[in-house]
Amino acid sequence: MMLRDGGGDDRVPFTFALADTSGSFALHRNPTGTSITFTHEGLGPQDVYWLWLTDATGKRVAAGTFLGTNEATTVTMQAALAMDRVVRVWVTDEDDVVILDKTL
Repeated sequence: MMLRDGGGDDRVPFTFALADTSGSFALHRNPTGTSITFTHEGLGPQDVYWLWLTDATGKRVAAGTFLGTNEATTVTMQAALAMDRVVRVWVTDEDDVVILDKTL
C-alpha cells in the first residue's frame, strides 16, 4: 500500500476512528507543501473539525477546517509541511478530541 503519492489517488484509511466515523486520504506533493484529498463520513453535521499533518518532531500543521455532513464528503486541503516530513494525519473536533488518526 502506498501511503504517499506524487500525483495518483492511492487512498489510505485511518487506522483509528471514533464509533460510527470513517475516513481515508491521499497525500500529494506540491511546491508549497502537501495537499491532502480527504474523504470523511459520520462526522456531526454542521460541527467544525480540524485536519492536521504532523512531522517527526511532533509539530502539527493545520491543513484546514471543515464542517461535518450527513453523507460521505471529499475535500482537498493544503498544509505548509513537505510531504516527505509527514508522519501523522489526523482530525480533531472543537474540543481537540482526536476523531480520526493514522500514523505513517
